[in-house]
Amino acid sequence: MTIEQTLTDKERLAGLDLGQLEQLVGLVEYDGTRDPFPVSGWDAVVWVVGNATQTAHYFQSAFGMTLVAYSGPTTGNRDHHSFVLESGAVRFVIQGAVDPASLLIEHHRTHGDGVVDIALAVPDVDKCIAHARAQGATVLDEPHEVTDEHGTVRLAAIATYGDTRHTLVDRSNYTGPYLPGYTARTSGHTKRDGAPKRLFQA
Repeated sequence: MTIEQTLTDKERLAGLDLGQLEQLVGLVEYDGTRDPFPVSGWDAVVWVVGNATQTAHYFQSAFGMTLVAYSGPTTGNRDHHSFVLESGAVRFVIQGAVDPASLLIEHHRTHGDGVVDIALAVPDVDKCIAHARAQGATVLDEPHEVTDEHGTVRLAAIATYGDTRHTLVDRSNYTGPYLPGYTARTSGHTKRDGAPKRLFQA
């Protein structure tokens, strides 16, 4: 399989050519048929913060990210706000508790603002989970599907270090803005004159 064939849709949509991606992320030739835990790329970096609204605005104003989706009280999620931001082929999900009983509050009390989940895009969630379990990984969420009018996403999760996790994501049958439960959302934020187009690329 060539490097060109391994580019994700996000990398193509970001307008990054093969040379730019090789420079940014050190692409190498890869044979997926021999990989017991194939990973296509990073699906999202998920943050837990004390003030999700302010943090989402900061990532837009300071780093040129774009708001693309949202989940929160106005969409039926009474537990927390969740803002999905993109820049090039990068996706950040910023979460902050709304409900005083939310599990995010204890996580934030223990760790402060930071990354809670490095979600990985994989072509076969079940194959990856089976391999991870055989190697002694702790499976936090068994493979399952979530569905809405945009299609179906297959998910599972394994523990990494401390309270951080890797969610494994196969969104090959999904066309929504992020995941079921999220609605497309844009921001009223206007970039200042002369601001860089984007600082995160891939």
